[in-house]
Amino acid sequence: MRFFTISVSILVVFSAVPAAAMAPSAFPDVAEGHPYASAIRQAYDYGFIAGDPDGMFRPDDTINRAEFAKIIVSVATPKEDIATCMESWEGNSFSDVPADAWFAPYVARRIFM
Repeated sequence: MRFFTISVSILVVFSAVPAAAMAPSAFPDVAEGHPYASAIRQAYDYGFIAGDPDGMFRPDDTINRAEFAKIIVSVATPKEDIATCMESWEGNSFSDVPADAWFAPYVARRIFM
């Protein structure tokens, strides 16, 4: 279900954006023939997604809420606002979000959206 949700979210975000010319995939595990290859490429080009540290995207895996928060916040917020939101985050509202986690700035920004 989460895979479907993120797939639909990515498609909705890019439905108003003209399709990019067929360019090589940003990730070695996303074939050009994958149904969402174009949307994945555009999301990568805009900086909304970055893939895993090993350079893979894993397009058929489900995502967790931290990854989803990162995508939503990246789409809706300028990068400089994401960085500065940590300065005004007064305490951690979530016991499962360590302040030094890679996704903490996105969760913090999501609180203020």
